[in-house]
Amino acid sequence: MEKHPEQISLPKAVKTFLATSRDIGKRQLSPEEIENIASSDARIVKAVSRRLVNFVANGVVLFEKIRSFGKEKPRIISPESQTLLLAAYTQIHNLETPILTNLIRNRLMMENSRDPSAARKDRRQQKEKELGIKLPWSLVIDVTSSCNINPPCKGCYAAEYPHAKPTLEQLNGLAGEAEQLGINYLIFSGGEPLTRETELQQIMKDHPFVNYAIFTNGTLIGEHTPDRFLATGAVSSMFIHIEGDQEATDGYMGKGAYDRITSGMRILKDKGFPFGFAITVNQENFDKVTSDEFISDLRNKGCWGGIFFPYVPIGRSPRPDLMLTSEQRQKLADISTKAQKEGLLAVSPEELYRRRGGCMAGLYASVTVEGKVQPCVFIHASDSASVYEQSLETALKGSQLLRATQAETKNSSGSCLIRDRNGKLAELVGETSSASTEK
Repeated sequence: MEKHPEQISLPKAVKTFLATSRDIGKRQLSPEEIENIASSDARIVKAVSRRLVNFVANGVVLFEKIRSFGKEKPRIISPESQTLLLAAYTQIHNLETPILTNLIRNRLMMENSRDPSAARKDRRQQKEKELGIKLPWSLVIDVTSSCNINPPCKGCYAAEYPHAKPTLEQLNGLAGEAEQLGINYLIFSGGEPLTRETELQQIMKDHPFVNYAIFTNGTLIGEHTPDRFLATGAVSSMFIHIEGDQEATDGYMGKGAYDRITSGMRILKDKGFPFGFAITVNQENFDKVTSDEFISDLRNKGCWGGIFFPYVPIGRSPRPDLMLTSEQRQKLADISTKAQKEGLLAVSPEELYRRRGGCMAGLYASVTVEGKVQPCVFIHASDSASVYEQSLETALKGSQLLRATQAETKNSSGSCLIRDRNGKLAELVGETSSASTEK
């Protein structure tokens, strides 16, 4: 029987790390060596506290301040980045040992394969030069337009998409193409992606070195769901849609939704499967979902972090009156930063706008159920043919809308393109002869 990482002594783990760290990527490791290294590394991570990491980070910041005295800003790590990195480390440190070991094992196997991370990075850079475009860092893939919640949730941004469902072969091919382009983060959305749970797990088995996330309403999570995803060997997590307390969530998603969602959260927490929240923040639920009590309750339910999405009036029955005010958006950014300081890896587009000074549209891309490439899940327009009828590379290369949004977000200090510069977005859509992706 293999030893679990928690049974390995820390000195032995450190000895294994020191003895093998230089071998990774330089020679083929045996399965036994990979297992020993993964177990030892997990043991070290569990032993290194957040306080120690913070101490080291503070030392780096102090050194950088001294080194860059008289210059505009430190060049190694900013206080904001330090906060985010510490929040990320906290969640890695808090993973259950088998989950942490699986994550490390997966990375070791990738580095030990014929396609290690360095090769993937080089291939991506080469493709960007060939195509003359910045490749998206991730793809949000709508795997179905079907959902088990009917009628759709109020304000569902996908409710107006045509009804379609790409085949497993098409989805698997798309995942493989993305991996070959160096796009190593795939997000499955819908509709409700867990209506295709078995097929998603097959994709993960076939492409185990891609990172995956699943955006789900959480109501279909069964007792063995996390076990089946873990058995793929891939690194994956879930983001669960919740709208606030029971009254708010049931009012948005239908009666009984809150109980099914929290039941799913309990299953994931008990299994140690990493998951976070996905909240659409609007005028009606703002005070509730941004309160310390609510965020603390999500942490207690097992969330390692999550995303606060400001409401965008698209999709089913859009209501502009529910959009957040400028003051609320600023507060949302502050709340995300505060949560990170408390070790919860929570983010919001508002906080990202403030950090990088602009919109994320075009830096990632969305693929609809019909295979149309969009620059953002909220920008329901495309000038591409279906990626299921042509290659992903051809679709990305040929999308003038994707190029235009990348140029706009790079050269503008504004925030959300669809919310704050809707006129400019309409201009880009017209100039590129893009068409609506809705029915």
